[in-house]
Amino acid sequence: MEGEDNNIYLIAGATGSTGTHITKSLIAKGKIVRVLVRDEKRAKSLLSEVYDKLESVIICDLVNDLNYKEKLKQALAPANNRKVTFIISTLSYNWDKAITCYDGNVTTNTRLIEACTEAGIQNIEKFVLLSSTHVRRPWSYVSITCNINKKGMQWCKVIVEDLLRKSGLKYLIIRPVGLNRDLNAKETGFTLDQGDKIEGMINRSTVGRLTVDTMLDKHIPDNTSYECISYEQDLKKDYNYVNGEIKLKPETEEEKKLIDHLFPARVVEYSVYLAISFSIFSIFYMAGKNYLARRIGLRN
Repeated sequence: MEGEDNNIYLIAGATGSTGTHITKSLIAKGKIVRVLVRDEKRAKSLLSEVYDKLESVIICDLVNDLNYKEKLKQALAPANNRKVTFIISTLSYNWDKAITCYDGNVTTNTRLIEACTEAGIQNIEKFVLLSSTHVRRPWSYVSITCNINKKGMQWCKVIVEDLLRKSGLKYLIIRPVGLNRDLNAKETGFTLDQGDKIEGMINRSTVGRLTVDTMLDKHIPDNTSYECISYEQDLKKDYNYVNGEIKLKPETEEEKKLIDHLFPARVVEYSVYLAISFSIFSIFYMAGKNYLARRIGLRN
C-alpha cells in the first residue's frame, strides 16, 4: 500500500474487462476510488473483492438515462473535503449489448468530457482515456475492417481523442494493442512506445496496472499519448514498471490532427461492391452471349 491521498479517482466503465483491473489496482495502492457504472448488480459481482472499499458507486447509463447530467454532477462532486481530480474513462462499445458503436464510444465519452469541463478544467489533474491501436493508421486492415460499417470502432476512437484534446483538459491517452482474451491472465512484461506501434498482444491486467502507474507517474508530461505493447518474447517477464524510468513526450501538433478513418473504409467497400457488380454483369453477359450464339446456331 502506498498510502491514501486527498484525490478522488473516478473510473467510468469500472465493470469493463480492463476497468475492473484499473479499479482493483487503484484500491491496492490505497487510493480513494469512485466508480460510474450502468449496473449495480454487475458491479457487486465483478468488483466483489473491493466493492466495500469504494468511496461510492454512481449508477448511470450515459446513453439512455434522461437524468445523466445530474448523475455526472454527483459523480464529480467533492466529498469530505476531497475533490475528484483524476478521471479514468474505459467507456467503449460492448459487443454483447444492444448499443451502437457510436453511442458506446462517442456519446458516453462526450457527455463525460462535457461534465468535466463544466465542473472546471482547473479542478481536473488528469483525464485518462483508454483508446485503441491503429487510430493513426486509417489504411490499416484493422481500421478498414472496423469501419466498413458506418461509424465504426476506429473512427469512434479517434473522434473521442479529438474531443478530449479540444476540451482543454490535461490528458493521458493509452492505446493498447491486441488484448489477450484470457481476462484473468497475470500481469506480464511490456513495452511502452509512441507513434502508434502495433506489435504483439497484451493482457488486460497488465493494461490496467500500467494505466494506473503511468497516470500516477509525475515524470510523464501532460497531454501525452502512448501505446502499450507486449512482444511475444516478453510475455514470460514479470511486470516491472519503475516510476520515472519511462521517457514519454507530449503529443505534437501533427499527432493532434483529426484523421479520417471513414474514407479508406469507403474506398474498400465501394471497390468490393464494384467488383461484385462487375462479376455479376460479366456472368449475365457471358450467359446471354452464349444463349444468343446457341439460338443463332439452331436457326442456321
